[in-house]
Amino acid sequence: MSKIEYSVEIFNAIAAYLNEEELECSADSEKGVFRIALDQRGIIRKIFIRIGVHSNNFVVYAYLPIGGTADDRKMMAQLGEFFHRANYGLLNGNFDFDYRDGEIRYKTFVDCADIVPSPAVIKNSLDCTEAMLHYYTPGVVDIIFGHANAKDAIELCEKSFSQLLEEYGEFMTDDDDDDDDEIKFEDIFGPFSENEEDDDEDEEEEEEDEEEEDEDEEDEDGEEEDEEEEDEEEEEE
Repeated sequence: MSKIEYSVEIFNAIAAYLNEEELECSADSEKGVFRIALDQRGIIRKIFIRIGVHSNNFVVYAYLPIGGTADDRKMMAQLGEFFHRANYGLLNGNFDFDYRDGEIRYKTFVDCADIVPSPAVIKNSLDCTEAMLHYYTPGVVDIIFGHANAKDAIELCEKSFSQLLEEYGEFMTDDDDDDDDEIKFEDIFGPFSENEEDDDEDEEEEEEDEEEEDEDEEDEDGEEEDEEEEDEEEEEE
């Protein structure tokens, strides 16, 4: 079996970061792959991370230990819709859903063309992947156990957004408190949905239109009052 070609520099950078963070993992130097099992505090107690290193990039996969039942067409359809809704608007990564066996994973791609990824880049790729599973898992569980449809499950995840933000806090490129180095949650994950931004713009436009209409009505009322006063003056004369 021939050895898989991958960037040794990228592999070593990831290995150094994992060692520095004291994250237990298995490293396969033949294939350029790292495997990590992460304990969780939520509904799912453990998720599995696989980092695949290639010639000019690396990809982080996070797998849920639960999945859809391939023979349950209704469940599979609802999960498929759920992940379509979840993926829309995400800037970094996406969910993969295998209709053959119900496997669920989140994937984050990091382009490393002509560069070696910094510890901050590696950290953010892992944090993003882990956080997105944590964020969406309650909705997945509700669908699997028949407690919600895809639309309701997504709404459940939306409501937990502020709670997730508090739990993961601020992502920093290093340990200092320089505001210039702060990476906001939305910078990593993107807006939950582009529709939300569109809705905000629509609401602002509607408010501006209403203000303009009110001003026009006030102007019209003022003109009518002036005309009435002029008519009254003419009648008195």
